[in-house]
Amino acid sequence: MNIDVLKPWFLPIGLIAAAGVLGYLARLFVTRKLVRLSARTATDLDDLALASIQRHVPLWFVLGGVTLGARAAPIGEGHFQVLARIAAALFLLSLSIAAAGFVGGLVDRKARGAGGTIAGTSLSRNVSRAAVLVMGILLVLVNLGIEITPLLTALGVGSLAVALALQPTLSNLFAGIHISLAKPVRVGDFVEIESGAQGFVLDIGWRATKVRELSNNVIVVPNARLAEMLVKNFSLPEPEQSVSCRWVSPMAPGSSTCSGSRATLPARCSRKRRARFRPSSPSSAFTRSANPPSASR
Repeated sequence: MNIDVLKPWFLPIGLIAAAGVLGYLARLFVTRKLVRLSARTATDLDDLALASIQRHVPLWFVLGGVTLGARAAPIGEGHFQVLARIAAALFLLSLSIAAAGFVGGLVDRKARGAGGTIAGTSLSRNVSRAAVLVMGILLVLVNLGIEITPLLTALGVGSLAVALALQPTLSNLFAGIHISLAKPVRVGDFVEIESGAQGFVLDIGWRATKVRELSNNVIVVPNARLAEMLVKNFSLPEPEQSVSCRWVSPMAPGSSTCSGSRATLPARCSRKRRARFRPSSPSSAFTRSANPPSASR
């Protein structure tokens, strides 16, 4: 093969290779340095942004190198425009994925709130990410020169048939959205459902809600049924609960006296005497706090 035929391609290939190496080095050193610097700031928005774009940096460098290499390559203007559009479409798609991850992190951050005790549901994260990805895909189609108006019209007509076929699934989906927005139950709440089962809410998904019992069993309740049934939420309006009672003991004359609540009996009282205590009218309050387990990610 004549080496002179390949000489015009040396520069484009070199530009693409150099862009890939620079992207890898940027991710290896620059972004890691920025992550360490962002950890010192008061807000965590910069941490979310860096975590979302960190893995996409090498691809963005390569796409830039492809565009520069295509300009320097011995190809026609038409081929260059095609490559440039493809590179721009891939960049928009990658940027949309990064933005979806950032928005999902914002949803979790909003759900945790100031106290950091309430975890976000997988449904809220997935819906927010899907909305960003759909907008990104529409931008990609517009960039590629594809008319999206007929496509949206066809999707609107076809969605009627899909809605009829997936009616139970869609009812669970919209019930899950209602539960996530109205918040009659939240992730981490201690609840009792109509069947009498009690446990902590693990997650509210697109189809069902998971409740973990104290015996470490998981109950899966469809969202549509959960939205209709009676649910007792022990964590609302506050997770603290109080129970009032008084314990009295008919002690024999001349024997030592034990007084107080069952939770505060003196250590000198024997187990037998403690067992003789019986509940009477309310006098002393006990407080029980329901500490929810950490939600799965």
